[in-house]
Order: sequence, then C-alpha cells, then structure tokens
Amino acid sequence: MTYLYPWAGELLLTMGEIEPIESVVEKLQAITADDILRVARRIVQAGKLVLAVVGPDVESEELAELLATTAN
Repeated sequence: MTYLYPWAGELLLTMGEIEPIESVVEKLQAITADDILRVARRIVQAGKLVLAVVGPDVESEELAELLATTAN
C-alpha cells in the first residue's frame, strides 16, 4: 500500500483525509478528450510558449524553427 500512497501523509495533513485509490481511479477514468482539450487551450497559447532543453547536440536554429512553426 505504501507504493500506491507516497503522498498519503501530505493528503492527511492538508486535506484531513486520504482519498481511496478507487476514487482516484474513477476520477481519472472520467476524464474525456474534451476535458484535455479545454485545459490545453487554456494553458498552451501562441506567443506565450517557453522551451527548455537539456542535453547534448542541441541546435538553436532547429529549436527556433520548431517554436516558430508551433506558434502559428
């Protein structure tokens, strides 16, 4: 049970209860594609995109091109 609830202590302290895993699964399964699109439209807005890249072989020109095409 510890594996399923690494955040159980936080839930108990902040919410006063631990939500049953079945309830969490039900809520996750109830999420629709429309729900995801609604949230994505609110969060991902042209002109407000930020990109962070970590790793080798990063070409700034390629990234700039990617951001330019994504913003349109």
